[in-house]
Amino acid sequence: MNRIVRITIACLVLCLLFGVLLFVTTLRWLYPLKHFHTIVAQGGANGIDPMLVAAVINVESGFRHDVVSPKGAIGLMQVMPETARWVASRVPVSPFYDELLLEPEVNITIGTWYLSFLVEEFNGNIDHALAAYNGGRTRVKRWLAECEDSTGIDWIPLKETREFVQKVKRNYRMYLMLYTRGRG
Repeated sequence: MNRIVRITIACLVLCLLFGVLLFVTTLRWLYPLKHFHTIVAQGGANGIDPMLVAAVINVESGFRHDVVSPKGAIGLMQVMPETARWVASRVPVSPFYDELLLEPEVNITIGTWYLSFLVEEFNGNIDHALAAYNGGRTRVKRWLAECEDSTGIDWIPLKETREFVQKVKRNYRMYLMLYTRGRG
């Protein structure tokens, strides 16, 4: 091989490696993993994959801890204060007051416990649990009672909730791909 061909191949390989690095860096920017230790600790403590917790956070708040929705949901996992007060009476968050939901560690603790509760309540069905996280437990139970087939997400009549489940699942796949490859 002459020198020009070797240099060309080396440049192409370097460009390809740079492109892959840039692509992965861009994806990690779109799918951040802030508060990693808290997410992993709470996911482990509650039997929820930390990458699912990260996906919920990314969809709910884009990892902005100070977000308050028009409906009153607060913080990273967009927990409603009423739900948070109920959860806080079951987990070690005492004394609890609504402003604590702006604290990432408290919000992730409460949100992850609640998500775990929903997964258990809906017999391990992640789609049902995510729908309940967004649309409410009572509403999802009613929808399930009214439908013949609850596989997939077509059974979810509320567009916002159906899209939430889709986004979280898409984010979850990306988090698994970006942050768990080569582990365990």
